[in-house]
Amino acid sequence: MPSTIAYDPSLSFASVISNTILDSLVAIANAQQPVEAARDKHNSLVAHKRSLEMTKTELKNLGVETGSIERELEQLNKLVLTSAAEYEKAKIIAEPQIARSRESIRTMQRQMGSPVDQRRTGIKTLPISADSMNMKVKYLPFDSVQQNSTSYASNIASFVSESIGTITGLSNATKLGATFSAQVAQKWDMQSIEGTLIFSMSCTHKNASLLAPLVLNPDKGIKIWNQIFPANRLDPTYLEDMKNAATEYSDEKHDKYYVATGTTFGSGFIGMVHVVKTPNSSRADALTSAADQLDALANASMSFNVLKGVTGLDEKFGIDMKRLFAEQNIESHVTAVTIGATAAANGVADMSSHPFEVKGDFGPFASNTMGVEGLMRELNDYLQRVSQITGGMPLTYYLKEVGKQSLAQWWWAKYYPGKYHELASAHDCG
Repeated sequence: MPSTIAYDPSLSFASVISNTILDSLVAIANAQQPVEAARDKHNSLVAHKRSLEMTKTELKNLGVETGSIERELEQLNKLVLTSAAEYEKAKIIAEPQIARSRESIRTMQRQMGSPVDQRRTGIKTLPISADSMNMKVKYLPFDSVQQNSTSYASNIASFVSESIGTITGLSNATKLGATFSAQVAQKWDMQSIEGTLIFSMSCTHKNASLLAPLVLNPDKGIKIWNQIFPANRLDPTYLEDMKNAATEYSDEKHDKYYVATGTTFGSGFIGMVHVVKTPNSSRADALTSAADQLDALANASMSFNVLKGVTGLDEKFGIDMKRLFAEQNIESHVTAVTIGATAAANGVADMSSHPFEVKGDFGPFASNTMGVEGLMRELNDYLQRVSQITGGMPLTYYLKEVGKQSLAQWWWAKYYPGKYHELASAHDCG
């Protein structure tokens, strides 16, 4: 049996997971594997392309001939286009399969309770997982000839979904991308947008939540058992049957269900700077360069911190990031979304019970609420706090196995504690 399963929005902490539900979750994971493989391949090629383009620019500045790199880029562009098509095709194939499996989970879940004794069970936070951080930055210019507001918003949604999908999962990543797409499309006529600078930060947290001490209510557990396995019922009114179940029955090769008794968490921060078009010439090249510099700065900062035994970005990155924005001197308005964390005016606060919090300004005067400086302050605060926060967006669940023998033994221990010890001793000696 699996000791952990990936987060699914249809499940919750301390919920019951039957074998049938587990099979559906495995089916979802199997359907997502080709999508994740295609996404990783595409992202790898895109990263390689960006690296080559930066190398080409550096060589040109040095006056070095770049014909061989340009030929390599031509071939790489074809591979990027092919991988993008494969990725989209994989998503189209997977989505109906995932939707069917998720619907079957919801159907099976709605009549089921939880066997956890909430009065006697506690929740502990323990550092048993791992901290990790990933940052992506990209500038998406708007081409008024080849694009409209809908297609441009769709491009933004795709980038957001891809960059945050490893944390939230495919379903929530798609939902989050749609949130951004709707925000951009809805407000498009209020401003003439030249392009959008997007940066996404996704993190996993070392702090996990566990049910400890974990106490299960045998009466609730037996009721759930009889719902799931009507042909293999437990009947507490027949003591001989309960005795046989407690001493002779083995859980190893028979029916069982599972309880989600722990969860690991992650969080994310996504910001968009919508650059307002001005009478001056386009800033697309400058902003694309700034985005590449931010991406490189983030990777360098995280790599250096790993050598120091520290996860994430340091204070210098925040200073460099603010300097880059100040150099551009852009007119803009901004949007920020936090996942698994609550963004407040004075920084990231405690963890939110709602998965997404959207914040920003779409009017002509961004400084009235949160301009670029405010957005940078929010991100910097998130980076400072992320390693210490508890809770967030669930990533995986820890499972406890519940079998017929275990339920019968817990029932005897609750109602006939002395008799239970006699049964257990006889069983151990036999």
